[in-house]
Amino acid sequence: MKRFFTNLMALAVVFSLSTATLNAQKVLSLADPATIDKVIEDNAKDGWDLTWSTELYNLLGNTSGQEMQWGMYNRFTPEDLETLGAVNTTLTKIKCYPYNHSTAPTQMTGLKVVVYTGGSYEGNTIDPGTLIVDQEYEWDNVFETKTIDLEEPVFIDGTQEIWIGAVYTFTSGYPAVADDGTNYQEKKGDIISMTSNGQTEWSQTKDCLASGQWPYNWYVFGYIEDGGTPPDPPTPGENEVLVEGFDSGSLPAGW
Repeated sequence: MKRFFTNLMALAVVFSLSTATLNAQKVLSLADPATIDKVIEDNAKDGWDLTWSTELYNLLGNTSGQEMQWGMYNRFTPEDLETLGAVNTTLTKIKCYPYNHSTAPTQMTGLKVVVYTGGSYEGNTIDPGTLIVDQEYEWDNVFETKTIDLEEPVFIDGTQEIWIGAVYTFTSGYPAVADDGTNYQEKKGDIISMTSNGQTEWSQTKDCLASGQWPYNWYVFGYIEDGGTPPDPPTPGENEVLVEGFDSGSLPAGW
């Protein structure tokens, strides 16, 4: 698919972040499919079922020169996992696309993929849950689709939310890629985290933009395979005691 915005002169629009802790940064939206140099891939599912994304279309970045980390996430509820056929499967790979625009080169130093479970997004409260995958990719300064095999695959039992994401460390450029919004999923496909000076803010992407508009899903895909082995139940630690069949009636009088 190829689309062209009518106003190609407006290559970039500068917005201020709405979060106080990150107000030194600038978020720039670059929407210019005619000059994106993008690779439009065949996104036939073929196992890449854990995503809300469609085709590459929109970019987000900054030119502040300040190092920061941006995390782009797709969030799935138990109901979503059921609909997508992801219950009782195993997440084995994550795919993302760090981008380098020809007119605004990306200065990027790091990439990692992450998975959270047990999160929630209620009202304006974002809780990603428990971080269970935090895997660094040895950044090679090659801007292309990155398919990353998880060192510890994640079994999906469908009882809790799962969030998958790609986290980029960069100083300038437009590395963050989103789709065209055809299948936009509010509060699911558009979650972003921004870390700078040791502080992290989570939000919907639109809340980082003065326009309040960002109806797109982040270009992050999870590859799932049928079956798998559920994790073992937790075992007591060194200072913990597992008591089974405890009967308070067996205690001496006065306890």
